[in-house]
Amino acid sequence: MKLDINAIFEQKLADINSRLSSIAPKLTTSETSSDTSFEDYLSDAALLGLDSSSLGLDKSLLGDYSDLTGNSVMNNYLKSLMEKSGDDTNINLLKARKALANSTAYIPNDKSELMELINTAINNASSKYGVDKNLIRAVMKQESSFDPTSISSSGAQGLMQLMPSTAASLGVSDPFDIAQNINGGTMYLKNQLSSFKGDVSLALAAYNAGPNSVTKYGGIPPYAETQDYVQKVTEYYNQYNQLSAAQKQDSL
Repeated sequence: MKLDINAIFEQKLADINSRLSSIAPKLTTSETSSDTSFEDYLSDAALLGLDSSSLGLDKSLLGDYSDLTGNSVMNNYLKSLMEKSGDDTNINLLKARKALANSTAYIPNDKSELMELINTAINNASSKYGVDKNLIRAVMKQESSFDPTSISSSGAQGLMQLMPSTAASLGVSDPFDIAQNINGGTMYLKNQLSSFKGDVSLALAAYNAGPNSVTKYGGIPPYAETQDYVQKVTEYYNQYNQLSAAQKQDSL
């Protein structure tokens, strides 16, 4: 059974907003942002003491959780959708959304502070695993464009776009935590560099398409996405190296 996750969420938001308009007018779209998240709706409802029945959530998916409100309702709703979906992509997307809803990571709104945290984590991971910090930065640029809350359509999470299963195997408990995500992504990148004897292009291909695909084809797989990925990350890597060299020269 393949579920259209986005359609489900949009429909549920519409249903919830309709019900809230009669229960609590202050929570309707007239006074809320058009990009209000699903979890924000549930949290607002929880403050008013509304339960899952009031919100109109499908009990066939929720199960017997009539006393749950707020984030706990969403968690169980997502869990139920995962159990009913037979599509790996949808399951990973739901897992990623659930992880983001439950994340306690500190992500500053100030861009300068955010980049300072990211750069510190990059430097730490680079020293820990012996991976060039400019390569880490180049991968991150291509993967998420430095957005710690990024979730791809396939369910990849955070700055280094870790899939749920990959994050778990790397010991990343919160994939939206800046330091954890970068540490995990760098560890995985180091593993690929080691597996392919330091060949950066093959390591990047493995990061994108998986090491089995690289081994199968004996090089960069003939996937347009992967070939484009390797090219773009390599370009970013070269640009960052040139910038670093220029900065070093200026400091002399």
